[in-house]
Amino acid sequence: MRAPAPPAPMTAPIPSVAVVPPPASDAVEAADNTPPSCVMMIDQRPVQFPPAMLRIHQTDGQVVALLYSDDPKDALNNNYRGNGFYFQLKLDDVTDTRFDQATWIHHSESSERVETPYGIFLDGHRRQLQPQDVRIRLLPSASGGMKVEMAGTFLSVDPQDELAATRVVPVAAWLLAEKR
Repeated sequence: MRAPAPPAPMTAPIPSVAVVPPPASDAVEAADNTPPSCVMMIDQRPVQFPPAMLRIHQTDGQVVALLYSDDPKDALNNNYRGNGFYFQLKLDDVTDTRFDQATWIHHSESSERVETPYGIFLDGHRRQLQPQDVRIRLLPSASGGMKVEMAGTFLSVDPQDELAATRVVPVAAWLLAEKR
């Protein structure tokens, strides 16, 4: 009989996140050209988001992509309980705003919370997931939009309470983003 394995140390790294595989085709794109809502796997649970949008532009010779959720107007209300996301991706490996693929990699030097407008926002901004070790890849879609592959770890923080406990959570997603 085999002895049980010892428990993992408390400082064990978070296991890598498997990326949700892409659909076999662009069939997930809505027939009426309405962008589909998004689902991200956060801490191994599916979480629903509004449709993904992508705006690509050049600033000071650098290509920048804004990846964000198309939040409803009531997202500005204090009683809003929906989810959203907002990322500014500086694409170092891209020289033109038209490209076949691009990758944004973020590695935080610290595991401390920071004041930032970027990340994933849950429960009407009551919880923020700040990028820690994240890779976002942009790929063209037959619809003219972009497929977005996201995988990595995020620091979960309470934006209203600096003393609230934080924890690292895995996130994985395969989104279809409409280009604006």
